[in-house]
Amino acid sequence: MKNNKTPQPYQHPSLKGINYVIFPRDKWIQHWDNLFLVVLLYYCFAIPYSIGVSGGYFMYQSVWWFVFNFILNLIYIADLCMHFFRAYYDANGILVYELRKIAKNYFFSVGFVLNLIAAFPIQVSATTWI
Repeated sequence: MKNNKTPQPYQHPSLKGINYVIFPRDKWIQHWDNLFLVVLLYYCFAIPYSIGVSGGYFMYQSVWWFVFNFILNLIYIADLCMHFFRAYYDANGILVYELRKIAKNYFFSVGFVLNLIAAFPIQVSATTWI
């Protein structure tokens, strides 16, 4: 019997999953970061306004406002998940691109805990309490 499998080229173990890594210099991730910056700037003004001035009126009375904020929360959650795939530079300036190291570094960082708390969609829980 003839073996029809073509031999696979050698791939270093550190390159496993390299197709899923998001590199810092990719153009699309730079555009994503700019979008995320706009979302954060919106939150800087909208959350204090919603809590202090309007008392949440727009959030609870307008479906479109609720949907808009929910979409922004989805963007925030997507960014949180994408951090598990984003290559980073370590303290020595070396690019770390192994998925396991990237995920471990992010999971045990303070940034993950803060992002996880901030990603909780308070609008959904607040509407169920009212």
